[in-house]
This record gives sequence, structure tokens and C-alpha cells, in this order.
Amino acid sequence: MTLLDPGIMQVDSILERRSDDTLEAPTPWRQSGGAATVSTSVRRLLFVINSLEGGGAERVFSVLVNHIQPYLNRVEIDVLLLDDKRQRYEITAPVGFFCLQSDGSLWQSALRFKYFLDVRRPDLVISFLTRANYLAAAFSRLYGYRCIISERSDTSGRLGGGIAGWCKKRLVRSLYPQAHSVIAVSEGIKHSLATDYGVTDSAISVIHNPCDLPRVHELAQDVPLDSEVVGHDLELR
Repeated sequence: MTLLDPGIMQVDSILERRSDDTLEAPTPWRQSGGAATVSTSVRRLLFVINSLEGGGAERVFSVLVNHIQPYLNRVEIDVLLLDDKRQRYEITAPVGFFCLQSDGSLWQSALRFKYFLDVRRPDLVISFLTRANYLAAAFSRLYGYRCIISERSDTSGRLGGGIAGWCKKRLVRSLYPQAHSVIAVSEGIKHSLATDYGVTDSAISVIHNPCDLPRVHELAQDVPLDSEVVGHDLELR
């Protein structure tokens, strides 16, 4: 079984070459690794997420980044974290790695993300989690990149109620339809995005979470640390 869903592997077909990759701007972010030079010879794919602190979306994000490169042709990959938090999941692929250090602020995230786009000028942006999705969709027309946002859970339930929840849902209704494509992790989430948030049904693809089966089989062969002790105790009895 292939690790990546065929829908994800189609990102290569929507990456378009850019020729305006030389604009300079301030860089209010911390670079954690990878090349910082801007090249015009390859297309650039940018992955954005709030952080890699923990959670299912962060795990899938790391799996995707670490395995997608062999499916792409002449593509340079950048990974951008909005917040500087302890990383539970490791990015092992050879990518440019950056952190905006926005400390959870949507306003700071937006300002720093814009400066980042001025320099890196991606051809395609793939985002995970709501705040990152807001930014990816909001700046897509201004910077002319293709945008794929990924919704990992029930939107209405997660955003909550009250004034804050209402504002967040209004942003979803305003910004999500601007994305070129939306990935939903289930049919239920797809239905909610289409009926409650105005996302065109044809723009939504359902792609379930990937599973690294070779790794699962490898772990299944491991002997639990205390199994030999338990077995020996049973023999003595």
C-alpha cells in the first residue's frame, strides 16, 4: 500500500514556474535549517502549520513532508511553522525549515507570513490547521500561488461558540472558498465545508490520514520490554 494518497501526489501537476523570484524583504523569522537562498531554477512548495508540538494533524503533516519529495519533479520544499514551540514530530526530509515565532497571534502571523512570502515566493502552498489555512488562502491571490488547505477535524465543533467562535467561522466562510483546493479528512467534514461554509463541492477532496504500514509491521515485531520476564515467571509457576 502506497503511503501517500494519489490525490496528494498530484501536487506536482499544479506547481507552476515563477519568474519573479528575486524580490527582497526583511526577514522577521528564525531559520532552523535548510538553504536560505532563493533559486529560480526550480519550483517551490511551501508547507505551513501552526507548530509541530503534537496532535494528529501535526503527525500527518510530518509524515507527508518526510515522504512526498520522491513523487515531485524539480521541486524545492520549505516548511514554515507559525509558532516556536517544542517539536514532538521530526522533519527528516531535506527541506528549508523556518519559524515565524508568532506566539499564537493571528495578526503577527499575518504580518510575518507576508514578509516571508516576499522573499520565498512559493508556487504552491499546502497548509494544515485553521490559522495556517487562513493565511494560505488570504494571500494566495496577492502572491499568485496555488493554495491547498487541509481541514483535519469538524470545523464548527472545533471553533466553538460565542463571539470568538462566530468571528472564526466568519473567517472560514470568507477565506476557505478562496483556496484552489480543500482537503477534508472525511466525508462528514467535506459535507460541512460545502453546506455551512460555502466551499464549492468540486473543490473539496476527501483524503484519509496516511498510514506508514512498513513502520507498523516493524513495530509489531518488537518484543515488549517485560514480556520475557512475564514468560519466565509463568514457567516457574
